[in-house]
Amino acid sequence: MHFIYSPKVSINMTEESSNTSIPNDNIFSLKEYREMYKVVSNPVSFYILEQFNINNPTPLDEVENIFSSDISSHVEKLRETNLIHKNIDSEENDCYTQTNIGRIILSHGAYEGVKKVASNEIDDVNTHT
Repeated sequence: MHFIYSPKVSINMTEESSNTSIPNDNIFSLKEYREMYKVVSNPVSFYILEQFNINNPTPLDEVENIFSSDISSHVEKLRETNLIHKNIDSEENDCYTQTNIGRIILSHGAYEGVKKVASNEIDDVNTHT
């Protein structure tokens, strides 16, 4: 059982109590999908996921050079949630690519969600002016 708390709301969240359903034969559980989105909601993890192209293994040091701080914990969370994987076929030691689910979460989840929120904000502004 998991509790989400904010100053205005406290919700008891379980998979059984959620309005979201997923097919029974799905690879991941609803909890795992939620964890994927939680990881991608972090701006650093989001940017790292964008850098690891699904078709082209990207050396970790290329991505590390973009940041002024250590990104290993972000990379580990992306790996743990199956959003990226280490490419063992690469001649480079530490090359990563997005997984299929990483690409889908990024393109159909995160990008589409941002577009929808931005569109709703524009609609709200236009409605109230």
